[in-house]
Amino acid sequence: MKSKLFGLSAPPTISRHSGLKKECGACGTKKTPYWRDGWEKTVILCNACGIRFQKYRARCAQCNYIPRKEEKMSGSCTQCDGHYV
Repeated sequence: MKSKLFGLSAPPTISRHSGLKKECGACGTKKTPYWRDGWEKTVILCNACGIRFQKYRARCAQCNYIPRKEEKMSGSCTQCDGHYV
């Protein structure tokens, strides 16, 4: 990969998630353009769930669903009727 400023090659990046099972801990998807860190080191999230988790810091205590903005206001999980933590 060439740097546009100086024409130098950037060092290859090693993903923190390279050895982990690639499945979103919240929605279960196996394909995403970017994997993000979850609430624990062993949990990885797809790009969409990762962005929502970073923004709202909420997930269902029972099923790990990460709510959207309008769902977070309700206080109970729309998937399993659990509570957000």
